[in-house]
Amino acid sequence: MRLLREVAVYREGKGQFRWNKEWFTLEAAQGWIESGQLVSARQDGEMVGVMLFQSEDQRFWPDRPQGEAFFVHRLARKPGVRIEGGLAKPMLDWAYAETKRLGRPWLRLDCAPDDKLCAIYEGWGFDRIDLKQIEPDFWSWRWEKHT
Repeated sequence: MRLLREVAVYREGKGQFRWNKEWFTLEAAQGWIESGQLVSARQDGEMVGVMLFQSEDQRFWPDRPQGEAFFVHRLARKPGVRIEGGLAKPMLDWAYAETKRLGRPWLRLDCAPDDKLCAIYEGWGFDRIDLKQIEPDFWSWRWEKHT
């Protein structure tokens, strides 16, 4: 949770207020760990990245049937850490392979309306589905990739 709080503070400093450091509590971590949703990336023994790999997502994908996809959330790299070739692609490749191994036809994710981030997901083979309003002042692009 320390890493996710660090990322939230870092993004806030860059004017990106999508995450709140108060969301990342020990209670949240315990639930994610016990349910096997928290995936970490390590470099030289140090945790340098995390993501949630979830079997359902009613908040962002309420209009899609349950059980047909896995969902990636909170994909983050520790600020200041440099990883040759980047971290997001290998983590998403793992999520894609795991989705396929577990027999679901879709890997889905969402992201802020950010042209740079959207171009990255598109370049990795995700299809942009739509821009969905999640809350009154909260919009998110939805993406999916067929396995």
